[in-house]
Amino acid sequence: MLGGVIREERPGTIEATFGLIGSDRLTCTIAAMGSGRSRVTIETRRGAQAGNPPPSPYVKALADYLAG
Repeated sequence: MLGGVIREERPGTIEATFGLIGSDRLTCTIAAMGSGRSRVTIETRRGAQAGNPPPSPYVKALADYLAG
């Protein structure tokens, strides 16, 4: 991991953004849904690349860890 920021965007929502190797940036948002439930959204952003790059392995790794 090259660096990260964690912030509360609005009440009940936490967002974390991490810079990774290969110009990948992961954003993980955790939002309270009520009744003890939360919604987790994981997004990736990449630097300019030729063609259509394959899916980021970091998204699956983070999702697998959180589901753990």
